[in-house]
Amino acid sequence: MLRPAAITLSTLAMIASSATAAITGVSGQTTWLGVNPASATFGSLTGPNVYAWDEKTNITTTGVWADMINNPANESSAIPGVVAGTFDSHFLHLDNPNGFFGTSGSVTFSSQIVAVFFRAVNLDNTDALFGNNTTTYDTFYPLRGLNAASMFSINNNLLKFNLTALAPTAEMIELRVLTHSVPAPGAALLLGLGCLAAARRRRG
Repeated sequence: MLRPAAITLSTLAMIASSATAAITGVSGQTTWLGVNPASATFGSLTGPNVYAWDEKTNITTTGVWADMINNPANESSAIPGVVAGTFDSHFLHLDNPNGFFGTSGSVTFSSQIVAVFFRAVNLDNTDALFGNNTTTYDTFYPLRGLNAASMFSINNNLLKFNLTALAPTAEMIELRVLTHSVPAPGAALLLGLGCLAAARRRRG
């Protein structure tokens, strides 16, 4: 039988290892990818659904320009500005060469949305910083981002969208979302782990 200290150590270790924010649910015409795709370039990830996946975690920036830094908000009320801190990033991608009106749905995250990038220049500027290292993005492709026929809104940790890919235009609708990164274990937790380990050694 495990000693109480051993059980507590195990529990604390599990908490420490799971410190990350992520997509927790989707609805509507959304395909939730459990692993990041090899490519998000034009023509490589197509279909009538929006693809959503988690990118990097615990990325620290001293300042990056975002298209939306207010929450709640929608695309027409977006306030652009600089965000700085430690964040987790996530991506939404729609590439439908046949066009489809009213691709709608939602994505829920485990922590609050801090910023959204939806213009081509700001997606380009953040691909290297926040994009998956094993995913090829269409950086500098001019027809990426949010078009005039599409809309989305955010409220706390929920993003709702109604997106339209306009055929036969060779465009991709893409959004990059930053959420608050779950804090790493604090000093008190680390001290507790040390004390428990010392207690086990004394009893052993």
